[in-house]
Amino acid sequence: ETTERFVLMKEGDEQHKVYLGSIYYIVADKNYLLISGQDFCYRIRMTLNEIGQILDQRFFRLSRSEIVNIEKVESFSKTEMEMTDGKRFVIPRGKFNELSQTMISYF
Repeated sequence: ETTERFVLMKEGDEQHKVYLGSIYYIVADKNYLLISGQDFCYRIRMTLNEIGQILDQRFFRLSRSEIVNIEKVESFSKTEMEMTDGKRFVIPRGKFNELSQTMISYF
């Protein structure tokens, strides 16, 4: 039995236990990160580089402001990806091959 890794997210005065597998994507918003999952969206004060140290190999840095969980990617083309919750991201030029290789080696 494997135990799923989690992080504690501090939002205001509350601490939230968030399992890495439940995170769909993370988007930077100035000095904050919007961490989104199926039934949550937390706004925490942290940088993408800081959270990148915590995340594992299922997370892919799509751009300077976006990280996606490749387990939650429904489909993707050379220019766009769609997450299982319907959210779409533009794939920056030059990132498609890296994303493809990451997906192949992960799955």
